[in-house]
Amino acid sequence: MWWFKRRLSAADRALMEAIAAGSTLKSHRDIDGQKIYRLYDPEGNASPIDFDQVQRLLERRLLTTNQKFPAATFLLTSKGQKMLQSNQKPRGIGAIVKFDSSK
Repeated sequence: MWWFKRRLSAADRALMEAIAAGSTLKSHRDIDGQKIYRLYDPEGNASPIDFDQVQRLLERRLLTTNQKFPAATFLLTSKGQKMLQSNQKPRGIGAIVKFDSSK
């Protein structure tokens, strides 16, 4: 139903908040070409992120990517930043890059 606004799951919100707080989400390809997502905290520690979770946020246009090879970096879109409704400004790469997700 078009008037129903889907809420973020707790896991989706946590991932977006981590990106807003300065963590970096990257995609990597393994030797077989499979895409793997990892979230790097500011200290460089990596955690695996579920493929479907990232795809869901991309489909909702809450994340976008810089499309770089070999490891693309994902950023919050303007829509994603607004959905978090945080008074805290994004840190890290998200603080310097703005993406319009209204298209």
